[in-house]
Amino acid sequence: MKYHTILGIVFLLSTLQSQSQFKHGSITLSYSKKLKHIEKIPFNEIIVLDNRFDTTNFLIDETHVKNPEMDCFSKPASEEIRTYIQKITAPFPKESNTVYINIKQLRFGNLIKLSRTLFFSADAFIRQKNGFKKILSIKNEDPFRRNYNYTIVIALNNLIQELCSHYYHHHVDTIDYTLGEINKNIMLEWASYPIIKQNNLAIGTYSTFDNFRNNKIDSSRQFILKTNEDSTYHVSFSDSNKYYKNKTNIAKSIFAICYNGNLYISIYQDNFIPLQRQNNSFYFSVPTSLPNMYSIIFRRMFPGDFVDASSFGNVPLDFSGAQFNNGAAVLIGLGIIATIGITVAIVNEIKKKNQHDPKKTIKPIHQKIVDQTMRDCFLDMDSGDIVYH
Repeated sequence: MKYHTILGIVFLLSTLQSQSQFKHGSITLSYSKKLKHIEKIPFNEIIVLDNRFDTTNFLIDETHVKNPEMDCFSKPASEEIRTYIQKITAPFPKESNTVYINIKQLRFGNLIKLSRTLFFSADAFIRQKNGFKKILSIKNEDPFRRNYNYTIVIALNNLIQELCSHYYHHHVDTIDYTLGEINKNIMLEWASYPIIKQNNLAIGTYSTFDNFRNNKIDSSRQFILKTNEDSTYHVSFSDSNKYYKNKTNIAKSIFAICYNGNLYISIYQDNFIPLQRQNNSFYFSVPTSLPNMYSIIFRRMFPGDFVDASSFGNVPLDFSGAQFNNGAAVLIGLGIIATIGITVAIVNEIKKKNQHDPKKTIKPIHQKIVDQTMRDCFLDMDSGDIVYH
């Protein structure tokens, strides 16, 4: 009986190995609740511009041992949002105007501490003879409510309600904008952040993402940077900074460092990797000696998410060899099924039963399940989130 159970587990793992990097899911925006405090809509035509840095999805959903699910709208985001706004405003009388809504952010965070937050940023303009006049700008961090669909439509409803309030209370901007000025990707706005504008960086540490973005560096901590064999870097502090010699404390207390004019992010335990400035953000690639970014995040091993691992039972697995050796692993959080343990002894038992026939040898159980290509990352310079592909 035990042996058949083991074979079932191995079959499950083999099935998961065959999956692609991401699963894909989609939603259609639907919501029956009416708009509040509105008597009339100031437009009868709406055009939605999608200027998010990633227009392909709004969520990478954590699915434990399975591959992550990349959720998107059932249609292009601009079309899906336009259709929804037309539907929700249909019962109201309307003025003969065209409104342009520029969506700059609409996504749920990847980091654990941000994953229950919808980052929503948008501008609304009304078209007039001399160009476009801004009605309002919003930049909200909305808490998760019920489900992803519900959370998104609440944000869109609030946008329409505020748009109407601003318009009818004469809060429309007097400045004229061109279509080119309003139809710009959100990443272009990041050019104004101090860390992007700064070229002469001092040696020091950044304790938080906010300090990093605002280039508020702490130059009091004396340290040296050493290269590891796997192209990661290790920080050694001087005697006056004994507290930071502890690896755990380093991970908790430092977001990034600057050394000899170069920036490095603290990515996993006490490992630092270099940042490359590009597109008004910072890009980095996780070495293959470490778990991929998906696994690092959902194991709570990114310093900004640092939490005692013992407090979190359901985590995805990455049998990459960096974390699991000699064919041993632990299968955790299998949906509603109770946690199943696979020990070294059990794996050895399987190997012994197949040693006589190489053709029947079961593939090593430490082979990867989560695709190892989820290593190319960059920083969302608005929220500090890690975006990975």
